[in-house]
Amino acid sequence: MTLEYEGIFLVGWIFRIVILSYIANQKINLYYFLLPFLFLGIYIINYDIVFWGEILFLPLSLILFKKRFNWNWYQYIFYSFFPFVIFEIFSNFANLYDRFLFRMSDNQWYEFFWSAWIDYGIGFLLCFGFFKLLMIDFKDFGEQLNKQMNMKKILYVFNYSLLIYVLLVYLLDNFRFLSEWGYIDSTLDFGYIRRHIVILYLIFMIGIIFKMNERVKKNKEKELQESKDSQLKNIVLYSHHVESLYKEIRSFRHDYTNILVSFHEAIKSKDINAIEELYLSILDGSDKKFYESKYDIADLSNLENSSIKSLVSAKLIEAQNRGIDISVEIAEPIGSPQIDLVDFITILSIFLDNAIEATVDAEVPRIHFTYFQDKDAIILVIQNSTVTRKINTKNIFQYGVSTKGDGRGIGLSNVKKILSKYPKVTLDTTSINHEFTQELKIV
Repeated sequence: MTLEYEGIFLVGWIFRIVILSYIANQKINLYYFLLPFLFLGIYIINYDIVFWGEILFLPLSLILFKKRFNWNWYQYIFYSFFPFVIFEIFSNFANLYDRFLFRMSDNQWYEFFWSAWIDYGIGFLLCFGFFKLLMIDFKDFGEQLNKQMNMKKILYVFNYSLLIYVLLVYLLDNFRFLSEWGYIDSTLDFGYIRRHIVILYLIFMIGIIFKMNERVKKNKEKELQESKDSQLKNIVLYSHHVESLYKEIRSFRHDYTNILVSFHEAIKSKDINAIEELYLSILDGSDKKFYESKYDIADLSNLENSSIKSLVSAKLIEAQNRGIDISVEIAEPIGSPQIDLVDFITILSIFLDNAIEATVDAEVPRIHFTYFQDKDAIILVIQNSTVTRKINTKNIFQYGVSTKGDGRGIGLSNVKKILSKYPKVTLDTTSINHEFTQELKIV
């Protein structure tokens, strides 16, 4: 292995993988780390494969990630070719700058041993300078790519432009080498054509990324506003529910006064039968009334975060309105867990929606919501009854897999994707004897 060829090939791919992990908002795991060495092995064994097929290395490797990270085809094409293109463009610009800086001709710079290392290093730094200059938040960018919110047309154009650019520049590179080696006879200056394509595409790419970034920000603002509106609606719903409970308690207090008067008269007359009849017909029934599930929602007052409280209350009230028996267990005041609040609310919403849909047709529809702190861990348990005796929990987190029919199975796959960001968070999913349970432990 030589530094001049195999070494720079390996470093170039390490830089591309780092760019990929950054734009895809994924940590560099073992699989990512091994890819450059796998490509280096191909380079050493058969260089012809690299010469003609290097642009396919990343797309073929990332096909394994597509299903794992729930990427749609827009995301897959973007993540497969954008790291290659952006690094290639800025490495070429670094090459022009370095030749000017070191005052060398094209041939002199090409023959300089460290030229490719310097070009790659500066090109790599320019990539991240470009991301910071345009203030691209690739986390939001990736989410919008996944949702495709009013971005289908622009994504379509951008992805196809990436494919055309990669193919065109790669062919020009290969034709230039074949011409230099004497395999083809051509008077065209492939290097000159290539440089102009790079400059024109960079201008186009800056414009389209600006447009996409603007669209992403607008979509994010729209989502935040919808979230605020939803939260306000949920708070109003919760307030109305608490108000109705308060009215019932006031009514009970009035009835309680009348009961005491009746008891007083019965006791004065020492009528044991009347006392027993009063207890069985009035007091006993009033006592049972306060064991109804709608009063359990009062425990939600122990939720200190208003966003969580408004969401959970809205979902549980919706469940009650659909005839589902509700029980809530939040014994002590508790705040939000140590993960992103939006992520936690998304998980909560998916779990509760699934629980409502799964239990509404059960023989005894019921949902039990538990939220508590155990030492340093916050634990959320959502349990619901099901129609089927046992649900297969092995594949329900896969994209498109659902017990509710075709076109479903997106919610739990999103939960899996969210939880992949938090290694200390564990989820235990069980199903037995018509009971389905999601237990989330957040340390």
